[in-house]
Amino acid sequence: MDDVKGFSGGGAGGLQTQLAMHLDNSPLAAIRWDSGFRLVQWSPQAERMFGWKADELLGKGFGEWRFVHDDDLEAVNAIAEELLSGAESRNVYENRNYTRDGRVLECQWHNSVLLDEAGRLSSVFSLVQDVTPEREAEREVRRLNAELEERVRVRTAELGVVQSAVDQVRESVLITDADLVPPGPRIEYVNSYFCEITGYAPGEVLGHSPRLLQGKDTDRAVLDDLKACLIRNQKFSGETTNYKKDRTPYIVEWTVTPVLGEDGRAKHYVSIQRDLTEKRRAERELNRHREQLAHIARVNMMGEMATSLAHEVNQPLTAITNYLGVITDQLRGDGVSNEEVVQVLERVQREAIRAGSVIRQLRRFVKKGEPEPVPVDLGALVRGAIGLVGVEAKERRVRLVLRVDKALPEVMGDPVQIEQVVLNVVRNAIEAVAELGEDRREVTLRVKAETGSTSGGGVPGTGRQTVVPTAGDDPGKQAAQAALGSTGAGVWVEDHGPGLDDKAKRWVFEPYATTRDEGMGMGLPISYSIAESYGGRLWAEDRRDGKPGAVFRLWLPAYKG
Repeated sequence: MDDVKGFSGGGAGGLQTQLAMHLDNSPLAAIRWDSGFRLVQWSPQAERMFGWKADELLGKGFGEWRFVHDDDLEAVNAIAEELLSGAESRNVYENRNYTRDGRVLECQWHNSVLLDEAGRLSSVFSLVQDVTPEREAEREVRRLNAELEERVRVRTAELGVVQSAVDQVRESVLITDADLVPPGPRIEYVNSYFCEITGYAPGEVLGHSPRLLQGKDTDRAVLDDLKACLIRNQKFSGETTNYKKDRTPYIVEWTVTPVLGEDGRAKHYVSIQRDLTEKRRAERELNRHREQLAHIARVNMMGEMATSLAHEVNQPLTAITNYLGVITDQLRGDGVSNEEVVQVLERVQREAIRAGSVIRQLRRFVKKGEPEPVPVDLGALVRGAIGLVGVEAKERRVRLVLRVDKALPEVMGDPVQIEQVVLNVVRNAIEAVAELGEDRREVTLRVKAETGSTSGGGVPGTGRQTVVPTAGDDPGKQAAQAALGSTGAGVWVEDHGPGLDDKAKRWVFEPYATTRDEGMGMGLPISYSIAESYGGRLWAEDRRDGKPGAVFRLWLPAYKG
């Protein structure tokens, strides 16, 4: 506002009247001070803003009532002095003012010096605006900005830590957008291990489709499953073959997780890939060594059974020799009929088939080669195994009792290896009862379909608890728990021997654990490993009828062809 002359002089002209009316209705408080800085005008808006009525204040000097905030008083006195001295004719400043009820307002003051006709200072005119809401809003904005900047700083630091951690992870991490329209999602981020495994630099894959990792051996069924999961915003897990930059194949365990927005739609996909190539190679090597060890164990078992098996083969050979002797004598004599010759030769044929069957079974059992998993009729396999071990049982006067369910699901495995497990367990049972009284020299084999109980803590198909107290270090309890909820078939081998205490149930499956002087202590560990390799279990428990003895149980999952 320019210096105003005559605003306070004389009568009230039309312009002055209009200006006064305008100020009374203004949202700005109008305040005027005389040359001695005594209050001479206090507008209605000033009354509303600060709470004091004009007749309470007019004539009072500046500082005679508590109006300026104590902390701002010195600065305000200096500004007033500059106006009164003529050093300034107008200014704008902010300070805090008290209201009548003690509140504090932040006010913006617009001050102008008013001169009389002679050019002398007659008064100081102030227009005052309450800027408290604006200043509070500005402080809140500054606070929020500072808070946001701190959160951004912290989040940036966290992301830096996360990225550093992700780069240190020994798994490939790949992040794409969520565009499923062909050619599909585009790569937005890869960690350093992805580059190490694949041979690609980040710049060579960013913006491209992950399809560049696929090749002729990539499982299309797995890719179809992946797409179906992503369409449903579901997590995907699978295993397939990917290809490096130089087109070297490698096997990956693959997990893709959708990152959903507030609207429930996928915004990104996070893919984590674990290189299983070396693990699968090691598994193949382990299986090869396991088969070699199993073969050695089978040969050793046949060596232990050699006397009994020789007797089994010798019987039909002796019969053949006798039959041939009979027919030779008859042919040398007179009156032998063709019918009699045929009958003797048929007997010779049956005995030869019997001997050949035993020999073929032996050859098959000790044959060395890669396991060939096929659907297996567990009932027929156990019957065949009894054919091998039956002679030994007879020689040791042990009764073998076989009970086979009529409806058995086929199981998956290598018949020779599974037969090896059965033979191992049955021969151990025979050994356990061979020196006992006649009433206890019996081994019962039960082959039955088993569906895992969901009642918790039990064994397949029974709903009863195992006698093994803990799962952490005991194969029996682990096996029983692992079988829960699965469908398959099992072989129970029950004896009436001395049984096994809880400690023995644990260590019988450890390598070189044996109670026999001539034993290698490898039969049960190998058998356990074989069962586990086909998704099955082998464990020991006490008899269910409370009598002395042990039950060894082999469980194998049903074949799902």
